[in-house]
Amino acid sequence: MTHVLFSHKQSVPDSAWARLTHTKIKIHELDEFPRLLRLCPNLSSLSMFDITLPIKVETSGPVTHANLHYLHMHGGLFGD
Repeated sequence: MTHVLFSHKQSVPDSAWARLTHTKIKIHELDEFPRLLRLCPNLSSLSMFDITLPIKVETSGPVTHANLHYLHMHGGLFGD
């Protein structure tokens, strides 16, 4: 499992994200969640922590992810 910090200010090339299959990620801005799913088509397990902003996630349309089997979200957003 890979542990990373995900942010819109990321210096990691988009192609590197495509290789991830299991990850635990620190994501402060929940609106980055749809982008993360698009960047990681092979992701089967995702645990996100330290979520704080924003409560509402806006996307340009539905986000479908065929390989994701496990999703865990944890952070200030949920009253922690």
